Amino acid sequence: MSLTSPKARARAKTAHDPACGDNAAHATMMGVRDLPPAQTSVQFGRHRFARCRPPAPILDAGDAIRSKIMSMTDDDCRTCAIRDLNDALRIKGEGGQILITPGVVHRGDAFIAQAVTAMQAQSEFSEENDPYGEHDFGRVVIEDEPVLWKIDYYDPTLKYGSDDPTDPEKTTRVLTLFLAEEY
Repeated sequence: MSLTSPKARARAKTAHDPACGDNAAHATMMGVRDLPPAQTSVQFGRHRFARCRPPAPILDAGDAIRSKIMSMTDDDCRTCAIRDLNDALRIKGEGGQILITPGVVHRGDAFIAQAVTAMQAQSEFSEENDPYGEHDFGRVVIEDEPVLWKIDYYDPTLKYGSDDPTDPEKTTRVLTLFLAEEY
């Protein structure tokens, strides 16, 4: 019997009544209550069953994490990947090259060591100093001298910019440590 017949529509209306009582057990047995919130009915053969009640929320420790992941856009995931790769280079020296400009080198080994340590320890990133959330630029002060660092993304030959900074196979990261006056 198709849902377009008057008899089927009447039966479907009764089955979908929120106060349906016995139909709730049938809907649960048919898997209707397990539908995602956006889906309100399910088709079984020629018959369509609607959810009798909204599903009860399932709460566990992972809900907040799943909710955040589900609400992330592709751009968010891309930014997270770039940030993680940039942090690996900045903090551990992994995944790229580190260049130190002549201005920093002329300040001596102790100055370089302090600048690198301060750069690695930097953890205060905000909308103001990191608007794209990629941790690709920063500023530290060593002996009253502002020292900047930035990360650029090149292709593996270091000739052109990278097509995809999220892909370590296609990207060579270059972190440059320099004095503010050299900018």
